[in-house]
Amino acid sequence: MAWNNLELNSNLVKVDTGKATLIKIPKTKYLFWHPSKLVRTFGKGGYMISIGYTEDFTFKVFRNGEGKHNFMEKIEEYELEATEFIDRFFTITEDE
Repeated sequence: MAWNNLELNSNLVKVDTGKATLIKIPKTKYLFWHPSKLVRTFGKGGYMISIGYTEDFTFKVFRNGEGKHNFMEKIEEYELEATEFIDRFFTITEDE
């Protein structure tokens, strides 16, 4: 069970309750909650965060409504394993 880290910009943090952190997935409308104990701040001025996870971790990704009356309602929700989560939302394309 090896720990992995995912580094993101700290402006993607929407809410931090102390127990969990709500994080927006870049370039999408999807969000996910992550335990605050596994979220670290680093960089000059704290502009980056590092999210710790293992291969056994399951991410619950969801998207809320955008209307006046359904903005708190979950429209879509997925449970993804760690490798599938990284492959689907954080694929890095390298220039040759």
